[in-house]
Amino acid sequence: MPKPRPTPPDHLHQPHDKLFKTSFSEPRTAAAFLRSQLPETLSAALDWNSLRVEAGSFINDELRRSESDLLYRIKLEDSAAFLYLLFEHQRQEDPWLAFRLLCYLVRIWEKFRKEHPKARRLPPVIPIVLAQNARLWELSTHFHDLVAVPEGQQEALAPFTPAFQFRLVQLASLPFDKIVGTSLGILTLRVLKAEQIGQLLTSAVWDEHHLNVLAPGALNSLLRYIYHAGSIDKTAFLEKLESLESTTLQENTMTLAEQFRQEGQLKGRQEGRQEGRQEGRQEGRQEGQRQAIEKILKLRHKRVPSGLIEAIEEVSAEKDLDRLLAAAATCETLEEFAGKL
Repeated sequence: MPKPRPTPPDHLHQPHDKLFKTSFSEPRTAAAFLRSQLPETLSAALDWNSLRVEAGSFINDELRRSESDLLYRIKLEDSAAFLYLLFEHQRQEDPWLAFRLLCYLVRIWEKFRKEHPKARRLPPVIPIVLAQNARLWELSTHFHDLVAVPEGQQEALAPFTPAFQFRLVQLASLPFDKIVGTSLGILTLRVLKAEQIGQLLTSAVWDEHHLNVLAPGALNSLLRYIYHAGSIDKTAFLEKLESLESTTLQENTMTLAEQFRQEGQLKGRQEGRQEGRQEGRQEGRQEGQRQAIEKILKLRHKRVPSGLIEAIEEVSAEKDLDRLLAAAATCETLEEFAGKL
């Protein structure tokens, strides 16, 4: 079975992965969210102050563009335990999610055994899936539901079948005001939810109570994510940015707003130059075709009337120039060629 690999910065191909990992790699933010998603008795037994992020990723290479993960080490009474947070941002539900999780759990335990060769027992791993979905997924969170067991044989086969359950947190089922945690965690999840349903410019995302307490770097990352979202209205975004009432927010976002404007202007100039280069290349190809047509006609017929040259110069469509190039090489007379114009 493939071993987990360290996760270099260039692994974060998708902006939502970067936002997720930046926010939830912060232990306080992760703890505030995760403790709300576990049964009360288990949550109370965990030492949330001890939570730390472990290095590495355990997901399949082919799924790196549709999911991301974080592994946390935490104290459970006097022992070590792990919390495994899998971030799913694919739109379609996957009925094999529990099977993939089983593979990831095995990789986590393999890593533990390699790092602790003298250990005789494995630590608990608690899997939690965070789904950035727009519609609710109807799938079982129990692994044993994936195993086809004949009617009446459930009890007999139960000892031979892996039996674990994962916690499924669906953003589609969470109202904005029911998302809990630190301000960074709350706004991150609100933004991820809002992106799926086209509400990035709503008050739930632009909640100054939470925005005002973010560190400048976190605020910058969050706003940049919103600005570069594919569906966002850039003008409306800048207006929203400039309408913030908090003096602190105004000071922190003034420079950022100017950067966004410059980026937009630069992008416009770059697109204009690119469009100009493309037009220039196209015009160059067309001119080359016209010159080739005229040269072939002169080589074959010696003298070519100026009126015919002028008519060729007026042709601009490449498909017409291609047709005339072939005609110049095959027509027996200039009159026959002129009939092709």
